[in-house]
This record gives sequence, structure tokens and C-alpha cells, in this order.
Amino acid sequence: MDLSCCPGLTVLPEWMGRLTGLQELNLSSCSGLTALPESIGRLTGLQKLDLSRCPGLTALPQSMGSLNCVVIAVE
Repeated sequence: MDLSCCPGLTVLPEWMGRLTGLQELNLSSCSGLTALPESIGRLTGLQKLDLSRCPGLTALPQSMGSLNCVVIAVE
């Protein structure tokens, strides 16, 4: 799922955690993004998460620790 370059995106909805088959999530250049939902930890199929160029994102939810095989690109 490519949501890159959406400066108006400030948070992701909790229902994103239901997308368990999601393999890639690109949030790069979402400069308004300030938080990720705890439900992101339920994305068991996630292989790549791109959070580069997201200066408003200063912390990651603890639930991300339960994810397997996730590459996080943070600049």
C-alpha cells in the first residue's frame, strides 16, 4: 500500500491492523504523520515499512516489537 507524499495524513486509523495480509506499507514523505496506531502490530504479513522523511513521527508503538521480518527505513 503506497500512502507516500500525503502531508495531510496525521494518523493512521486503528482498522489498519485488520489488513493482516498487507506486505508493504509506504508512508515516506508523510510530513504530517505524528503517530502510528497500536494495531500496526497485528500486520503479521508486513515485510517492508517505509517511514523515511516523516519528521513528525517521533515514537513507534510498542506493538511493533511483535512484528517479524520488517525492514524499517527511517531517515
